[in-house]
Amino acid sequence: MSGMWTRRQFGFGVVGVGMAGGLSGVALAEGIAVARTTVGGVRMGLESYSLAAIPHEGAIDSLLTLMVELNLKECSLYEQLVQPTEMVEKLRVARGPTGVPTTDEEKAAFAKASGELRRWRVSVSLDMFRDLRKRFAARGIEFFAYSPWGMSATSSDAELERSCAIAQALGAGVVTTGMAKSVAKRFAPMAEKAGLLVGIEGRPNVNSTDADAIATPADYVEAMGYSKNYGIDLDVGDATGGGFDVLAFLKANHARITTFNMKDRKKDRTSMPWGEGETPVGELLRIVQKERYAIRCLIDCDYATAPGGSRLEDVKRCMRYAEAVLRG
Repeated sequence: MSGMWTRRQFGFGVVGVGMAGGLSGVALAEGIAVARTTVGGVRMGLESYSLAAIPHEGAIDSLLTLMVELNLKECSLYEQLVQPTEMVEKLRVARGPTGVPTTDEEKAAFAKASGELRRWRVSVSLDMFRDLRKRFAARGIEFFAYSPWGMSATSSDAELERSCAIAQALGAGVVTTGMAKSVAKRFAPMAEKAGLLVGIEGRPNVNSTDADAIATPADYVEAMGYSKNYGIDLDVGDATGGGFDVLAFLKANHARITTFNMKDRKKDRTSMPWGEGETPVGELLRIVQKERYAIRCLIDCDYATAPGGSRLEDVKRCMRYAEAVLRG
């Protein structure tokens, strides 16, 4: 396939500014070697969106503690976790009780809060991200990917370029995002110039009629043609809820899949503990293992925590599930 990523690029990514083609399983941050975590030969990591629902203050501390406890060495950093707490709270309030602003008052508050966040994004010191990288690298953990929030049609070129700069400051070689086609076309030359790979998450929905959305299987294939640096970051739970046959999608597109966000959902989009929904989480893990696909499998946990439970324990449960499948 023309422009296809190599297995080495998929397996190791592009680590550090200007390092094309990846490093041989090792990333360097201030001279500290970072190893990868494999379970039964499958590369495992954490999608830090899993902690979006915990109290924002101290979320980064919880992320570090959790990853050390689970011996997970790779993380995709969700931007919200490093946004100022007061901005996160303003956006939460503006969204209203349904999570989507509906009243004129909510919409105005959301627009104001979003504007503040845009200004923060293009002005925040990159040293904050460099320091974060050093802190995690000191515990043997790499931010292999950065997931910016809100790369939309209204994002300025400065915001898009800033996402590249932040990824580089983190030492991440991959940017993952749910952007639409129009944004993907704008972002392609920026990512290429920065030497970054892009995992397109899109918004899986086989019934989508939005011509600009990356939603159907055909949309993902089209988006791969925008840049040799583009791959697929598939949320397998969202894809199940969107009507995808995720096993068939894997078979057809494994060479361009950077990562699986491993989430279990029912077809009605309800998130469930791993093994209790309709997403073939176990089978996907076994196929990646059997075929030795160079796809990172990231724990992406967003189901409702049981009374008396905690999101951190939910993530640990997901890891135990993966271990049972891959070592059973």
